[in-house]
Amino acid sequence: MSSPEGSGSEGAAYVYGITPADAAAPDVPGIGATAVRLVQSSELAALVSDVDRPEVESARSMRAHARVLDAAIDAGPVVPLRFGTMVADESAVVSDVLQRHADRFGHLLERLGRHVELAVKVSYDEDAVVRELVASDPGIAARHERIAGVDQDAAYYERIELGEQVAAALEQRRDRDAAEIYDSLCEIADEVNAKEPLNPHMVLNGTFLVRRTKVDAFHEAIEESTRAHPEMRVRFVGPLPPYSFTDVELVS
Repeated sequence: MSSPEGSGSEGAAYVYGITPADAAAPDVPGIGATAVRLVQSSELAALVSDVDRPEVESARSMRAHARVLDAAIDAGPVVPLRFGTMVADESAVVSDVLQRHADRFGHLLERLGRHVELAVKVSYDEDAVVRELVASDPGIAARHERIAGVDQDAAYYERIELGEQVAAALEQRRDRDAAEIYDSLCEIADEVNAKEPLNPHMVLNGTFLVRRTKVDAFHEAIEESTRAHPEMRVRFVGPLPPYSFTDVELVS
């Protein structure tokens, strides 16, 4: 929540996320290079630092927000709060955040506390996958050979048809490969947030909620799923806080 304005003051308590009360504050600088501390109430604690409100609205502050949460998830459970969550002071952290939403945060820590988020993007190398499609599809191969060396203008319409044929084959190939990879990873992940591919050559774009004890197995499943596909490129990010599996916006 962006908090209630104090009496003309620009200072605020910035809240990064919620942890169990026995957690330790991460040893990384927060927004404005301020120290991050724990504010506790019963079985919960908030990761907090003091900020000037105007300095929060910057890309540097967003990076600091992520840095604190990334360090926290390395050490143990954390429920990330939205960027920009501020309250008036430490007393308000206790009353308006930890006490008011105790049941909600307790439930989220129970559900997410043993997990991390892993983000996976798998894409085709464009030239490599087109070569494979030409080599594996007799119809595409025949048309490709037929127009090879033919004047571009003379084969204009057939080149368009070849492009459409390749695009259709690529879509079928992508759907099949994506289903196989998702099936493999979903055997290990407890939840998945599948996102739309960013371009026609992206096979998979998703985030996965994985138990900490299964992160190595998840890595192995990705490698196994893509080992037979040299035309694929894998980008793997994590472990991350479970951003995609909780969207906590506090309302005053």
